[in-house]
Amino acid sequence: MSAEQVDGRTDIYSLGVILYELLVGELPLDWEVLSKAAYGEIVRRIREEEPPTPSTCWLRLNPETTRALAEKRRAAAAAFARQLRGDLD
Repeated sequence: MSAEQVDGRTDIYSLGVILYELLVGELPLDWEVLSKAAYGEIVRRIREEEPPTPSTCWLRLNPETTRALAEKRRAAAAAFARQLRGDLD
């Protein structure tokens, strides 16, 4: 745990963000919006906004993107979307 962190929850959150990005190739919250927001607004969004589940995010991606990501995982795009549902969501 980093010294500036209050407790281990921030590590768990960071791990979840990394997993989300590894699974669907996108961050859970819109980076363009967050990069322009003040610190307090970023914290508010993280606390109050529920990001889309990985399977929902996957379905919203461009079909070319999902095909390329699925190929890297040696899976079909539709099959990978099914794998995301459940525990990974």
